[in-house]
Amino acid sequence: MALGWRRSWSAWVKSAQVWRRRLRQLECICICENIYSATFTIYSIMALNATWLGTTSIILKMY
Repeated sequence: MALGWRRSWSAWVKSAQVWRRRLRQLECICICENIYSATFTIYSIMALNATWLGTTSIILKMY
């Protein structure tokens, strides 16, 4: 009885470790996606600022 209980406990611990590893991989994926979206947002803001500055300089040169 004790051996079976211990075996099921070790199997449960192993499955918990596997799940923890999967969760860590998911966390890494989420972090990478957040970094990607943040850099994309920064780049789009920079591009918008560049186009805004370009158009304003063109408008100022017209006057």
